[in-house]
Amino acid sequence: MTIAPSNGLIWHAAQFFFLYAGAFGDTVFIRISLILAQILIFVWTVCGTPQWPDFANERAAFHPDAFVWCGLCIIIAAVPLFQQLAYRDSNTEFDCGSMTHMAEALWRNWFRRSGIPRSDFKKILDCGEWVELYPGSSVPMFSSAEQAEAAAAEETKTSYGDVYYYVVDGCLDCKAFYKDGERNFVARPGGFVDAMNLIGFLGQPTAALAMQMGHLDIKVSLNSSFSLIVPTLQDGYDSPRASTPPRTSPHGSALASPMLGNPGEALRRASGILGITRSSSGRLRRSPSAEFAKKGALLLRFHRKDLIEQVLCANGLASSALRLIVTQSTLDNLFCESITACQP
Repeated sequence: MTIAPSNGLIWHAAQFFFLYAGAFGDTVFIRISLILAQILIFVWTVCGTPQWPDFANERAAFHPDAFVWCGLCIIIAAVPLFQQLAYRDSNTEFDCGSMTHMAEALWRNWFRRSGIPRSDFKKILDCGEWVELYPGSSVPMFSSAEQAEAAAAEETKTSYGDVYYYVVDGCLDCKAFYKDGERNFVARPGGFVDAMNLIGFLGQPTAALAMQMGHLDIKVSLNSSFSLIVPTLQDGYDSPRASTPPRTSPHGSALASPMLGNPGEALRRASGILGITRSSSGRLRRSPSAEFAKKGALLLRFHRKDLIEQVLCANGLASSALRLIVTQSTLDNLFCESITACQP
């Protein structure tokens, strides 16, 4: 067997892009490299498969079969590449009625902690229901009264409920039952109610859940209050040409509490009585006031079956981001509980 001479420069360039595609994990770079490599291989074939250092030779001819295969390989890589480059996650809208601004603020909070895209956050948000409860109200942990009665009749006491809550604002008094007795704790804003059960549902069972007997007993704290959120006024927002609020970066939220209705109208009416002043950046800020707080708690309720269908079994980062958010918020609440217990 003899050693053949080296192929031409075009062939080496194609092999370089094949090598480049294997050296990186980003699908955009991989697809771009594969497209360029296929084009160069086709050009090298059409030029007559020249050897080093020629670019063409007398055998140059058009090969229809090479053209067909090259075109198919390019189409397979170019279509998803175009979808990736043309997709704009910022165009995803949250349609929650009067709670839309609350959803925007909630996404910004979750984005800072997990990097969840708006499209994946919308999948989680579509599973939830906004719930306002009065002080002293009981928080049901089952979807129906029949399921609650069946769980109460079980002797094993291992039914933890099929409903989960995220505390948007307000406080909840929670009571967990163990063989050694009861444990009372407070669910604060940013935390998940029965987080141990939710973490186990998302694939990370804990020893705390194994020791828990039955579902939690939860009531809204008697002194709990919450407020709603609308965007603050920015430069040009109150002008006649500005019909919609400008989209802001999640790293620089322009949200403040707590009025509803048309943001521009509400802020113009309130600027004279709420102590709102214009900052150097052009935004309107108001001093904290308990005048606008509502008694009770604002919760986001999730049903197990909806999470399974729309989050866990769906494509994207929704399930992993939700798992990260629940874990982080649980650690935050445990840290707060430990700090509170250490105080004299």
